[in-house]
Amino acid sequence: MSINSGKNINTKLICIIISIIMILATIVLVIFGNISNKRRQKELATIRESYIAERKAEKEKERIENYNVYEKLKEGKNINVIIIGDGIGASRGATTESSKWYNVFADNINKKYKSSVTTTMLNGENATVIRGWVELNRTDLSKKQDLAIICFGENDNGRITSNQFAMFYESLIRKLKKHNPNIDIIPIIESSIRKDNTYTQVIKKLCGHYGFAYADAITAFKNSQEGYGNLTDDGILPNDKGYSYYAKLLEECISKNLSENKKIENVETTLYQCNKLDNFNLNTSPKSNNGFDEKDIFSSSTVGSTLVFESYKDTLIAYYTTDPKGGKIKVYVDNELVKEIDTYLSLSVTKSEIIAENLTGNHEVKFEVSSVKGYNYDDGIVILNGLVSN
Repeated sequence: MSINSGKNINTKLICIIISIIMILATIVLVIFGNISNKRRQKELATIRESYIAERKAEKEKERIENYNVYEKLKEGKNINVIIIGDGIGASRGATTESSKWYNVFADNINKKYKSSVTTTMLNGENATVIRGWVELNRTDLSKKQDLAIICFGENDNGRITSNQFAMFYESLIRKLKKHNPNIDIIPIIESSIRKDNTYTQVIKKLCGHYGFAYADAITAFKNSQEGYGNLTDDGILPNDKGYSYYAKLLEECISKNLSENKKIENVETTLYQCNKLDNFNLNTSPKSNNGFDEKDIFSSSTVGSTLVFESYKDTLIAYYTTDPKGGKIKVYVDNELVKEIDTYLSLSVTKSEIIAENLTGNHEVKFEVSSVKGYNYDDGIVILNGLVSN
């Protein structure tokens, strides 16, 4: 064999090897290409399914966006409930979380309608409707509320007039309606009031005007075979059994409204002069401060400390926080003493107390610490959050 023949054989062999390598490379590329395409197709399918699911959720959200609470319950949709009230609104006196009336109510709604209840609480110990009005105005309701339950009356009697009660109660209603025109409201007539009075009559008149059902705990306790004394431990706050009546009353209101296919009304006219409460202002910038520490709130443990505010508003409200060592503070309007407020309470909670109304022109409001002594302490404190006005 010649040298040239050997070279030709080597050349052919190299060509064959290269061809095999190229064929194998092509096969590998095809295989990996198919795998990559399948993976890409799978990724695209996942993205497509996710997009379809998101669009479906958005459409469903849009579909029920303007549903009222009863339309949502019929379809087993979740609902948002806001409770504005006092100690009974907070279910004070219940022995466990599960026996609190709003938890019993939420549990029964879930069992009956398959709807979960998310609750927003704006309750305060010994609170009046004025405190409820202040807290509602200060709260950013990021979630649309479907149902509101208002629970006042026990602490208002004797502390504010029935006219003031009516004005602030109706303003609460209209503020809630402004937040969500489709909201329904169920006022509670508290069992501790015991008998009908000018405050309960206000609630009933407002319910008639706005088309609300109300939960009448006075009548429920009176007609109970248990007897009033067995439904409360201290004569005011219901016990676990008593609170079960509250939950049942609210469920009955819901059931009745559902059976009647209730449509939510939007009433333009007012019964009381609540329009003057359409605006809300919290003044935390005093004209002068003598002796109060200022860190988001104003606090002092020194008798004689003063805060002076200026205001041209019609209605003025002291906004303060109670304390287990709460002291007393005198309130002056244009150097005239209008009241002394005791900020003692076993719980720390914000409170709101009306100090003047129907004012005209500019006025000066002075808060002066008058005492830091209590039953078993002489190192008390006064905590002011500011001056509220309309």
